[in-house]
Amino acid sequence: MKKITSRGRFLTVIGVLALALIFVFRLEILFAFQRMRLSRLKCNSEKRVSMSAPPDALPGCEKLWAHRINSYERFLYLKDHFAGLETDVVFDASLHTFRVCHPPAPLTDLLLESYFKELKTGNKGLWIDVKEIDSLAWQQAVDYLISCDRLYKIKKYVIVEASVPRFINLLADQGFITSYLVPAQYLQPETPVRVTDSLQRQLSKAVKFISQEDIYLPVLRSRFPDRKMITWALSFSNYFTLSHFRSLINDTSISVVLINSKSRGYL
Repeated sequence: MKKITSRGRFLTVIGVLALALIFVFRLEILFAFQRMRLSRLKCNSEKRVSMSAPPDALPGCEKLWAHRINSYERFLYLKDHFAGLETDVVFDASLHTFRVCHPPAPLTDLLLESYFKELKTGNKGLWIDVKEIDSLAWQQAVDYLISCDRLYKIKKYVIVEASVPRFINLLADQGFITSYLVPAQYLQPETPVRVTDSLQRQLSKAVKFISQEDIYLPVLRSRFPDRKMITWALSFSNYFTLSHFRSLINDTSISVVLINSKSRGYL
């Protein structure tokens, strides 16, 4: 049996320590890689603290927003690296407010207003994905957002997204920037055009955007030709070729693109 030398033991310890450090800091390493790749698009700013235009008129790299900011830890880590962030919320009628939460994860104590307080001076975009809301709470939720606008002027930087046309219409008619999340089952090749035509007719003209995953952009464009789009492109492989990111930010029919951004606190 070959005897392990002192040098061999030393190299083994160094290797184990290196692997341990890589594991501990893997998210930071991955995010550093993502920032480096975005720099090839000239999209890497260590302090991208504000938008230079409204959410429907953002230039190039400012269209790239961080996806799923559902913890305060992740919010603090990523907020200075992007012109906008996206969060998932559930309306809590008992508290008359939105909780930051992505079902089926348990409800958290983090309230949406915490983000409004932080972002009010930064002119940074916030995409709010309303995950669950009962029809009995629609007006209550609208009233809550109206009250938040009085305090934080959220109409200028917030996009509210939901898959319920009537709820989205209520907000749009109050002057909020809104997006109708078109259910994916209505965007399949076999779906008759009359189905999406019916959805189109249900939407107020004040609804600015429609939204779905990037794979559905061609059918969204053909079925809803008069509306701009917001979307998400979450495949990590997008960071290797960059061509997909480049085409999305150069597409004038697309206003915001959510991207995969690594950090601790992903919920």
